[in-house]
Amino acid sequence: MKHRIYPALSLAALAAAGLLAGCGSFFSPKPDYSQFYLLSALPASAAPATPPEPDLAMGVFSPDFPAYLERPQIVTRSGDNQVMLNDYQRWAEPFGSGFSRVLAQDIGLLAGTSRVAVFPLTQAFEQEFETYVLVFQFDGVPGGDVTLRARWRITGPGGKPNYVVQESILHATASATGDNYKGYVAAMSALVGDLAREIVAAVPQAKTAEAAQQAAEAQAAAQTAAAEKAAADAITAKAVADRATAAQQEAAQQASEDKAQAAATAAQAAATAAQAAVTEAQAAPAAAGNTTVAPDAAGNTTAAPATATPAVDPAPAGNTTAAPAGTPLPTTTM
Repeated sequence: MKHRIYPALSLAALAAAGLLAGCGSFFSPKPDYSQFYLLSALPASAAPATPPEPDLAMGVFSPDFPAYLERPQIVTRSGDNQVMLNDYQRWAEPFGSGFSRVLAQDIGLLAGTSRVAVFPLTQAFEQEFETYVLVFQFDGVPGGDVTLRARWRITGPGGKPNYVVQESILHATASATGDNYKGYVAAMSALVGDLAREIVAAVPQAKTAEAAQQAAEAQAAAQTAAAEKAAADAITAKAVADRATAAQQEAAQQASEDKAQAAATAAQAAATAAQAAVTEAQAAPAAAGNTTVAPDAAGNTTAAPATATPAVDPAPAGNTTAAPAGTPLPTTTM
């Protein structure tokens, strides 16, 4: 006997098909309700009729934000110590990049110049000033009050010196009609424009400080140059004095040597003269008195008078007896 199982199989197939249909609806993609926003620059109508700083050349550095703002979600405040993040309300670009872009555009518009750029610079011009912003708070309530609190400074190229340092606390009211986040972002954009106004208003102060700094640097350079020249003159004067002293010492030494040489020459001449006198005395004829000239120990000569030799007659004892002059000699008889 054969059993039919087809109806049972049909029921199982139908159950499986229903299960698969349910799974398909479970894994189907969900709709994305995220909305993305950008900060916006001031409209062209906000430009002043007379540009206050048409020659301004400024670089804008990326601002420093507190960590709670550095995220893709738009941050709102729900209390003094509480904020909220909405995963469906997001920034379309990094928040810091958008802030810098809008701030640079607003500064250029309000100053009346096109030479305002965001660092790193992509435009070829030499900036006269740089702007740095440190943000402490930038949040609020959609449909309510929005606050921007920041400290900023205007410096020379390279971040030094500080020409202007100020702190701004700015407020705006977000529109409560329509899309609350759209009005919230518009209020934040307006606050960036207000910050740009304060920075542009401080540019004359920065220029005055720059001029004073340049004058001080010029004065310091002049003082340094004067001090260096004085030091060089002192070194030159000392060198001249040293050369003069050396010349005096050399002249004194030469004079001493010349004097010693003259004395030696005079002594040599005296010795030569003395020797000549000795030689002359020795060569004199005996008829001049048979004087004997003998130099003494000092080289002087003394003439000794000649002594008459008496006539002597040998005596028996070997003595001699002098006979008076004119007496005839005795005659001996052998």
